[in-house]
Amino acid sequence: MVFRYYLILSRSDCIIIIESEIGEAIIIRKLRDFLLKNVEHLITALVFFVTYSFILAVLNFPDFKLILNFMSEGSTNGNALKYLFIDTTINGGDTGSHVYIPYYLKQIFPLVKWWSPDWYSGFPFLYFYPPLLYIITVVLSYVIPLNIVLKIVTLSTVLLFPIAFYLCLKWLKIKFPVPELAVIFSLFLIFLEKYTIYGGNLPSALSGQFSHTASIALLFIFIGLFVKGFEKEKHISTTLVGTAVILTHPISGLIMIFIVPFLFFSLKGNTINKLLYVVSIFLGIFLLSSFWTLSLVYYRDYSGMMLWPREIKWDNVFPSHWQLVTLGASLGIIYAFWKKEIRLLPVLGIFILAGLGFLCFNNTSIWNTRFLPYISCIMVLLAAYFWGSSLELVKKYSFRLFSFYLIVSCFACVLIVQSNISFSQGWFKYNYEGYQKKSTWPELHSLFSYLEKLPQGRVMWERHPDYEKYGTPRVLETIPVFAKHPTYEGLLIESGITGPFHFINQAETSEEPSTAIAGFVYPPFDFNKGVRHLKMSGASYFIAYTDKVKSEANRNQYLTILNNAGSFSIYKLESEIVEPVRNLTVQLKDKEWLKRSIEWYKCGQLDRPVAFVENYQEKKYLENLSVPVGPPQIANNVKITKDSIEFDVPIINQPYIVKISYFPTWIATGANGPYIVSPAYMLLVPTEKHVRLHFGYGWVDWLGIILSCCGVIYLLFIKRLMTTLKI
Repeated sequence: MVFRYYLILSRSDCIIIIESEIGEAIIIRKLRDFLLKNVEHLITALVFFVTYSFILAVLNFPDFKLILNFMSEGSTNGNALKYLFIDTTINGGDTGSHVYIPYYLKQIFPLVKWWSPDWYSGFPFLYFYPPLLYIITVVLSYVIPLNIVLKIVTLSTVLLFPIAFYLCLKWLKIKFPVPELAVIFSLFLIFLEKYTIYGGNLPSALSGQFSHTASIALLFIFIGLFVKGFEKEKHISTTLVGTAVILTHPISGLIMIFIVPFLFFSLKGNTINKLLYVVSIFLGIFLLSSFWTLSLVYYRDYSGMMLWPREIKWDNVFPSHWQLVTLGASLGIIYAFWKKEIRLLPVLGIFILAGLGFLCFNNTSIWNTRFLPYISCIMVLLAAYFWGSSLELVKKYSFRLFSFYLIVSCFACVLIVQSNISFSQGWFKYNYEGYQKKSTWPELHSLFSYLEKLPQGRVMWERHPDYEKYGTPRVLETIPVFAKHPTYEGLLIESGITGPFHFINQAETSEEPSTAIAGFVYPPFDFNKGVRHLKMSGASYFIAYTDKVKSEANRNQYLTILNNAGSFSIYKLESEIVEPVRNLTVQLKDKEWLKRSIEWYKCGQLDRPVAFVENYQEKKYLENLSVPVGPPQIANNVKITKDSIEFDVPIINQPYIVKISYFPTWIATGANGPYIVSPAYMLLVPTEKHVRLHFGYGWVDWLGIILSCCGVIYLLFIKRLMTTLKI
């Protein structure tokens, strides 16, 4: 009727109306077709938007205008970029000590593994701790300030999980909307506040477990990429991600290796081709990571001791607000077995391995709780698999009903997570505002400034939980960063073979020691004995905090007060890094040598150290050594660098203890040795008047570097090689 009316009224009007109606109809139809055709992509984009918007909203993330202002003005004055983009030093938990690692790595870069003099009387730097995230941090720090890069890197490890879960399921060809639900369900994991040190969640990343957290996310990306890579012949990217897993944390690397059978049987194709693919990928991973993994394994006997007791808290495994996840995961396992879901085999493989590790590991060097985040991740993925599969069935009957349930599921997830967040937001602010924004920074700064003016020497300090007010109880582990002096305690306990001896010293000189080494028996507080141990350890300065320890220090004959900085009192202690020794016990080194050395140290028989030798020839040499008559002669002209020490001796054949942690790759010139001597230092017997001891790489280190270089070449030809061998 309308068409005819306008046709009579005006021919031109009719034409206009016809064209208008046809045009609108075409646009509407095209828009509808576009939406129907791309509905899955739009929902995916929406789910990612909601997930990351929620994360950033919880963290009170600054808007992008502030970021642009910072990038253009290079300043944080006025309306400053809060937390993440302020050039302050990140703090909180172990993270406040992690700042030393990229700080020192940048000094020695492009070397990655080397020697550090700054913790535990010296330790092999990044030999026993995964280096990848620190390498990335240092590389980016040449463009962006190091402090800001470290903040971005630590936070990004958590932000990786929604992407990791999505890619894992998508590349395993699990149908829509399962991967999308996994994205939104990742919020349950990210903001899980039941544990704060095991890895995988935001609190763990804030407390220092960001490297472990990154490795877990990368492991799930690797699983999906591994299956996709077999079908699409993506060998290079799969190999690189697998290498990244190992170089971010060895536990994830071990799990990746042990799920190889599950990965193999999840592939579809010729058995020979599958075998060739698995071998080619893991050969590439082995080659590329060899520069770190070979020395990690070979030198493991020279790493610190740790015996973790089993800790099982079922509320950590099944949090009370995870009913949606727990129920979904339980039904997801049943549904996967019923459907014979071969694609989920690697995921179930991780669940089995992590479950066994969590339940069975006890009094071992790997804490059983390290496996808990993997269990949490699998629960999230299986829950997404079940609820997503349920929604897929609904979608077949009614798209409107499907959309309704999907929206309800997303909102339910967000509301449940939001209602169970208590401290994550505050902890984020506390950590990322940095040491310098704390009200206690002036007092801490005055301590660091005074120490920096003192002659070089090792600093020992009383440990106390009150240091939390400065940013973390581990704040004085940053003395090498802020005061440019070495200290005894550091983060990487397993890297320091002298760690047990330091914590004995700490227990003897602190009212509230950290007792950081699991499975270790500590002596009682005995300040005078502790000071004798500090002299044996080559300490130059001692920092007291409590009135009791200050009173003990003031009465001690070996300590001299230098200054007070707020609550801290700094004392001078006379000791030597190179010290002659007259009486010596010689024993063959076996697996129990470190335990025997610890007992020797606890008993306080410091006047007769024990040398641990490799064979009878060395034992005979030291026992029959013709020591010059008369009192021991002290060394002169001692010069110490971060990776060497040299000195002059008045006479030869007089043994000297060099109070630097023993490691097999130290090389002596002008002397025989070094031999291990209690507590865990190096013994030299000069054969010349000038002696030099320097750190270097051993044959295993060079082999690892060569293999990694071969791995780079291997990557260039891996695709061509596989094409040739493929049946």
